[in-house]
Amino acid sequence: MVLKLVTNHSVVAGLFAIILLALPTLVAIFSPSHPGGGLAMVLAMPFQAITPLPIFLVSLKQGLKSGLQAALVLVGGAYLISQDVQFALLIFALLAAFPLLATWMLHTGWNFSQSAGSGFALGVLILVIILGISANTPLEMEHNLTTSLGAIQERFVTMAQNQSADAKTILEYQQSLEQFFNLLTFLFPAMLVSGWFMLQLANLILTRYLFAKRFGYHLPGENFVGFRVPFFMVWPVIASAIIMMLADGVLLRFSANIGLFLAIPYFFQGWAIIQKYFQHMKVPPFWCNLFYIFIFWSSKIALVVALFGFFDTWLDFRSRLEKTEEDQLPPGR
Repeated sequence: MVLKLVTNHSVVAGLFAIILLALPTLVAIFSPSHPGGGLAMVLAMPFQAITPLPIFLVSLKQGLKSGLQAALVLVGGAYLISQDVQFALLIFALLAAFPLLATWMLHTGWNFSQSAGSGFALGVLILVIILGISANTPLEMEHNLTTSLGAIQERFVTMAQNQSADAKTILEYQQSLEQFFNLLTFLFPAMLVSGWFMLQLANLILTRYLFAKRFGYHLPGENFVGFRVPFFMVWPVIASAIIMMLADGVLLRFSANIGLFLAIPYFFQGWAIIQKYFQHMKVPPFWCNLFYIFIFWSSKIALVVALFGFFDTWLDFRSRLEKTEEDQLPPGR
């Protein structure tokens, strides 16, 4: 019922997006002193991640005009809640721009991966803007992160002191935490935009699933195991790595964050290669899915997958596998 209303009425889609965006705040307002209010607010937070979904749905079902109307309702609601024009424009840029762009591309004949690629390009633009602004004045989010990490570090040191740890152990512990937190702050822009892109991509995939499941409407099929990043994309990654080795200060942070974000497509290329090998070895779906969970669970495995995809640019692992499969065919076939 809700899905039907959202896909058929742009205003309803916009209002539903506002509810998803403001849900944790609404829970906090309506249950300020309830014992389970804090837990309810935490449980409501994941719903914010699907705020773009109503705009995806109505845009794909009714067209770009309806999607734009839903986006305007969302932006208007954000302004009424915050009384801040900049916040409303930020909501449009982060939560509505990509759904409109991606669905427009799908309507005009672009395929799924190309539409997702438009979100990646938008992410690069957002990241460059964030790095440009924060080069002179740290963003409020960065300031809040630094303050929070400093408080966490002090809390851990206090705990170590209470446990009667010796001064050398406490110092080593403090230095390790400081190095980790400095790295986290240093790469915060790339991690922020990477998280944004992955959420947008998840909403696009969810939209595709819902349309196939509920309406029998299938977007043009694609072979994921054949996914390949365009060759020219390798040069910005290499350039970022070279600049990181030679530069320092603002330029070092810029190249490190850009390089980290540009590595995302190679993660998916590495994933496609692994999927190809799983198909070749006829690995059961259960074990495939279990391995994919480990990929997202371990940053080290994710890094290996991304490097696998990066070096595939030259080594072309899948063509070697296809050649092996051809050699295994019986003579005369």
